[in-house]
Amino acid sequence: MKFNYLILFSLLFLFTSCQKYNYAEDMKEFVYNDKLYKYSCSKEIWVIYNSCEIKSKKDINKILTEISENNELPSGRTIKDMVSEWAAHNLLYNLHLFRTHTNTVDLEKNQSKILKFLYKILSLFYK
Repeated sequence: MKFNYLILFSLLFLFTSCQKYNYAEDMKEFVYNDKLYKYSCSKEIWVIYNSCEIKSKKDINKILTEISENNELPSGRTIKDMVSEWAAHNLLYNLHLFRTHTNTVDLEKNQSKILKFLYKILSLFYK
């Protein structure tokens, strides 16, 4: 039964998170576990490429906090809700759902309360 809800939330995720933003052209980099990762930031969206490779919520929080020291958060976002969204992306990626959309996290501005709630619920299943 829980898995059915997870699939329902996942489908809702797919249909509600397909907004189009201009990704920031200024690519930046950070190192995690001796591997180089790329990201871009703007006032509308943060994109962390190959985010599915970063597994720990603690590390996700640390990375987002470090990025926020030199970049403005997307409008209406907090580190906490962005960690939930990243974890939800990772969960769906690990379940082989929407892998082309969930291998890279796109932390968009002004997420709806419903979408934030869904990300929070999905992130609870991610360890």
